Amino acid sequence: MTLINGQVTPKITLHQGEVLRWRLVNATPFRTLNLKLGTLALNEIAVDGMYLGTVDIWPAGKALTLQPGNRSDVLVQAPANCSNNQCPPINLTNNDNEVIATVEFVAGGNPMPLPTSAEMAPLKTWNNIDTSLVYTSEPAQFQEENCNVQDDMCINGITFNADTVTKLPLNKTQLWNLWTLDKDHVFHIHVNPFQTVRTGPDGGQETVWMDTMLVPKGSTQDKPVQAWTTYENIPGKAVFHCHILPHEDDGMMHAIQIE
Repeated sequence: MTLINGQVTPKITLHQGEVLRWRLVNATPFRTLNLKLGTLALNEIAVDGMYLGTVDIWPAGKALTLQPGNRSDVLVQAPANCSNNQCPPINLTNNDNEVIATVEFVAGGNPMPLPTSAEMAPLKTWNNIDTSLVYTSEPAQFQEENCNVQDDMCINGITFNADTVTKLPLNKTQLWNLWTLDKDHVFHIHVNPFQTVRTGPDGGQETVWMDTMLVPKGSTQDKPVQAWTTYENIPGKAVFHCHILPHEDDGMMHAIQIE
């Protein structure tokens, strides 16, 4: 069962033509969410707290996927002609078969337009990285076997130990190569968002900034998931880990030192 703000299948009201901003977070410990909103589109404007600089329109029937720890800001617009007499309620669903909220339409309100991508562009504060200027690369294999501690999980063969620290270069650009051979894992790094490529709602490849992303089963050292980041302004110690929380608890975490 998936709750929203602690509630089971809450009712959400939309007035005619109204636009609501939903700030979504997958706060589950290990579940992937695949969200659809009946006949309405999910108009995504930010991922993991960072503006896209555009409006990504996930049309009705196409799922917006959130891994554990992922966030997404979406705009939802009610049709201008919808009231409780004209449009039946619609459901927010997860994985098609789980209803997690109901949206009802009522008359009145102040119709408003959705913003355009041109209007969203100035809100993007992260400049895309020139990926040809990589200083170093860092490998990270998420493992459930062949760890240095029996029956624990690990990264690069090492179960979490605060005294085992990887040093990363301050004010340098780094490429992360991420892979796993056993099952899906979710890469999350503290303090330092990264640039990566995802499949957008139109099916094309899209450059986005995130701090949490899927490392799927079957990725390999030769064909890894890749992320680029420049460690700016914030030296010191942090961690990266699998955001499937039982995996993190079993040791799939690693300390880093930026200097």
